[in-house]
Amino acid sequence: MCPLEDVSQSILAALRGNAEACPDRVLFKYHDAPSGSLDQLTWAQLDHLVRAGAGHLMGLAPSGSRVALL
Repeated sequence: MCPLEDVSQSILAALRGNAEACPDRVLFKYHDAPSGSLDQLTWAQLDHLVRAGAGHLMGLAPSGSRVALL
């Protein structure tokens, strides 16, 4: 079971915990308008996307810098 209810963790800790505990659990489903398909995102896929985005940002600014995510 995913530890979804534990609000004492940081968002990142909760994401990583859920990605480890239930990597294939579907987080949400969405309609991809250009392709017309119904797609889904799992905890493992979200964790991968977040880590990739963080790695990209680390290459753009010094450690400790602030960024705005829109």
